[in-house]
Amino acid sequence: QQHQQEVKMLSSSFRLAALRTSLPRCAGIPLNRSALLMNEGERTVIEGPEGPIVLAKVKGTMYAVDGICPHMKKPMVDGTIEEGPEGPEIKCPLHNSKFCMSTGKCTKWVTGVLGMESKFVASKVRMVGGKQRDVAAYNIVSLEDGSLELQKKA
Repeated sequence: QQHQQEVKMLSSSFRLAALRTSLPRCAGIPLNRSALLMNEGERTVIEGPEGPIVLAKVKGTMYAVDGICPHMKKPMVDGTIEEGPEGPEIKCPLHNSKFCMSTGKCTKWVTGVLGMESKFVASKVRMVGGKQRDVAAYNIVSLEDGSLELQKKA
């Protein structure tokens, strides 16, 4: 129970820290060490300088990716996380696009709506919104002073 409270506080503190701090685009995003205490399957959202970042623990490894789908700029924070060929993938709950959480690479692009697969619907939905692109993935980096931060992968 205490761990759950810490995770909830962790999520709130990330949001407050991001709001208080004006980070340059290339700067790392501060990460509270308690994020490493997340249980398997847990996730939280960190407010980054370019929007929400999903931080999730999958098979003992922490992953962090942008939490907004580039198609229609809708949140993916509640999207399902499924095993993919290069590691876990987060699925946009609106139009089924998938992104590798290790690399940010788009592995599936707009195939239907709300989990249902439909070529007809997908062909119509693809005509609106943004074009297919990857999302940013982040490394968790331990700094010399012992603090942690998220750094965007190249």
